[in-house]
Amino acid sequence: MGSLLAACGPTGNKSADGKAAGAAAAAPQRTAPVIPLSELSGPELQDKALAAMHATSSLRWRVHEVENGVEIDISVDRRGQCRGSMDLDGETVTFIRTTDTMFFKPDAAFVRSTWAKGRPAGQADAIVARMADRWNRLKRNDPSATGMEGFCNMNALLAALTSSPLALTGQPTVLGGQ
Repeated sequence: MGSLLAACGPTGNKSADGKAAGAAAAAPQRTAPVIPLSELSGPELQDKALAAMHATSSLRWRVHEVENGVEIDISVDRRGQCRGSMDLDGETVTFIRTTDTMFFKPDAAFVRSTWAKGRPAGQADAIVARMADRWNRLKRNDPSATGMEGFCNMNALLAALTSSPLALTGQPTVLGGQ
């Protein structure tokens, strides 16, 4: 039976000049002491998490609210590109936004509650037939695309996450045996 080893770092391979790969990086580096998370206050933990989130170039945002019928899964980057899906109480849409174009694929229920809402029955049915269950395209600056802008704006998502009140430190607890 074999064994599996997973690690990051030099593999012992030699570079073209005969030195071990990663030899230049072997010099000791000074780093800040690691403070166990259990010793940080709630606000300190929140500040540390927020600093890490603001330093990232992309993020994945997932929401699952069974009681409200909401399921959201979105990946977004700093350039405003994103992809994802939303299920809002049985109305679903999948989308991809590039730097200049929004592609989206709504189901019939989503089209009826948005673009066809308030229209006469025949007109609403025609809109649903034209848009539902197929990929549609909008230019990024099209007013019809503005409803999706907030989901594809990483700075807006981070601002929404950081607007919550400060975290507090509670008593240690056991969850799932740990």
